[in-house]
Amino acid sequence: MEAIRDWAASVIAAAVLAGITEFALPKGHLEKSVKILLSLFMLVTFLSPAVSMLTAQKQTKSGLDELLEEYEAQQALEETVKETLEREIVSSIRAFAEAEGMALADVKAVISIGNDHIVTVRRIEIGMDGTAEEIKKMDDYVFQNFSTHPSVLREGRNAKNNERETTRMDQRTEKR
Repeated sequence: MEAIRDWAASVIAAAVLAGITEFALPKGHLEKSVKILLSLFMLVTFLSPAVSMLTAQKQTKSGLDELLEEYEAQQALEETVKETLEREIVSSIRAFAEAEGMALADVKAVISIGNDHIVTVRRIEIGMDGTAEEIKKMDDYVFQNFSTHPSVLREGRNAKNNERETTRMDQRTEKR
């Protein structure tokens, strides 16, 4: 509303200035040229809000484009961070298993980054064929380092216990 008032005031001021200039202008050969210039001045004054809106709209579009590019870059960075953290977790678990002489079939880590940029380890799945003591050792290592209990999927001869062991690990996670 204020912009309309400002525009109206500038149009009125331009009209008054053009009227005074035309009235004070002596009759003669310059009269026609001055009237054309005053008409152009009034036209520019009258159309200036439209030009300002077009310029502002272009600036808004470029601002939105910049925000979109920034958002996409942030998403790509977050995805890179997630992938890097997941790889680091997997390599850390594999290194621990190797140092302890445990055989791992597969290790998978799932990371999420929330809107508040907090990184959370959602799930760690470990496929291994080991004794209950080895599984406990692996569970303790993962919990100490990543604050979550892994889902240990037993491979080979103990495959029947997969569901029962995973359920036990999940129950321990809920208790802590």
